[in-house]
Amino acid sequence: WWEQIKEAIEHVDTLLLVVSPKALESSVVSDEWRYARALGKRVVPVLAEPIDFSKAPRWLRRNDAMDFRYAKGFRRRGIFGLGGHDPEHTLRWEKLILQLKSPYEPRRVPFNAPKLEVFIMRAREYNALIDCLLDRENRNPVAITTALQGGGGFGKTTLAQAIAHDPEVRDAFDDGILWLTVGETPNAITLINELIELITGKPSGYASLSAAQARLRELTDKRNMLVILDDIWDEGVPRDIIAALSETCACLLTTRRPDVATRLRAQAPLNVNEMTNEEATQMLVRWLPEKPSNLSAVSQMAAKLGEWPLLLELASAYLRELVMVDGLPLTDALERAERRLKEKGFTAFDRESRENVKRRNDAIAASMAVSLERLGDLRERFWELGIFYEDARIPFEAAARLWCATCGMSHEEAEEALSRMHRLSLFVRYDAKAHAFRLHDVIRAYAREQIADLPSLHQKFLRAYEVEHWAELPPDEPYLWDHLAYHLLEAGRREELRVALLDYRYLQAKL
Repeated sequence: WWEQIKEAIEHVDTLLLVVSPKALESSVVSDEWRYARALGKRVVPVLAEPIDFSKAPRWLRRNDAMDFRYAKGFRRRGIFGLGGHDPEHTLRWEKLILQLKSPYEPRRVPFNAPKLEVFIMRAREYNALIDCLLDRENRNPVAITTALQGGGGFGKTTLAQAIAHDPEVRDAFDDGILWLTVGETPNAITLINELIELITGKPSGYASLSAAQARLRELTDKRNMLVILDDIWDEGVPRDIIAALSETCACLLTTRRPDVATRLRAQAPLNVNEMTNEEATQMLVRWLPEKPSNLSAVSQMAAKLGEWPLLLELASAYLRELVMVDGLPLTDALERAERRLKEKGFTAFDRESRENVKRRNDAIAASMAVSLERLGDLRERFWELGIFYEDARIPFEAAARLWCATCGMSHEEAEEALSRMHRLSLFVRYDAKAHAFRLHDVIRAYAREQIADLPSLHQKFLRAYEVEHWAELPPDEPYLWDHLAYHLLEAGRREELRVALLDYRYLQAKL
């Protein structure tokens, strides 16, 4: 029946929306007027019963609604009990008929955000973004440019999709929500023409950038619209698009590059990194008809997957096949998934080889590759960071020593290299003030897989400290006092570790 409703709406110019408390609560009624407005149909609200206007959609509150709430017919009881015409009621009817007869210029309310397949609520990020885009007190939109930034596969696009479909956001940006995937090699004129087509519903073929920008600015003038620019890599084309939007529009960017968000003057950009363990656990078992009473084993698996949304999604699909298709109990499926993770590491659940290769975001390795391609000659240096201790806070100084030993890089060059890696969101933490960074555990594991000779690399790193006895390490050395044992063992120098642990000078200095 929904297809019949859509067909009916498509073949009329005007939709009369009879408004009552029940109508405001109905999701079907909401779908009807949203579909009509998306097509550019005239929607005329008629108040049939008293309603709470604070709960009404924003576009309806701004509209001159026809008020038939208290009408009981064309007659009313007079002072002396005699019947007579109600002039106000007659006037309302005349006004309504006049409005229906008057010409109407179609004005579409476009909405093209991708359908949201799965979303596990990430309360911190979600609420922070809502607070940025909306004036909660008055439920009004805020004309702002903001950004979601973070590494590949951490859920920026999914979060943006969820925000676009949020009823409160759709109500606030009641002139439309536009989604545009920018990508690595965008063309400004093509993308602006695409936005024009979404708004007008007609082909747009502007050949010059200035003409396309002028038309888009005209179409968005005084309209509360949210424009979402997904997958931004450089600021040039997005800047041309943002410049073409009117000052009443808001813009949400998603990018792996925080430096690009900064150059586009994004206000209050939000970092999107790992999920909480609770969120990650829910993502792994979202497909189960009934959730187990004890989720501790699932929680442990979520932790081993680094609470990384993309990896969790792939692992969830793998578990679902084992349970729903092969008929394994969840505990057995988790054990098999853990064995697979140990055997294959970072790419354990990648589906790229079995499915559409073009869907590169379906694969962890492919998602990483997009960022690593941009590192160019620094890609090898990034792999070398895999030798550092798991989940460690790695000082810039330690990375500089490593790279000095492997390729003769200076301290200044090392800091510049780390900055380039940070701009591609390859670290989950980066503190320029404290001169330290942290690798995501899963990325570290993948980096280690790319290193041909791990023991040899550990040897080079240890030799870079140029000390004869480990007791001679500088007192303010920020990393190796904590992780010397790990690196000596990884380098195959167990006897040297035994000597250090029996050296009173080393123990005294470490204490």
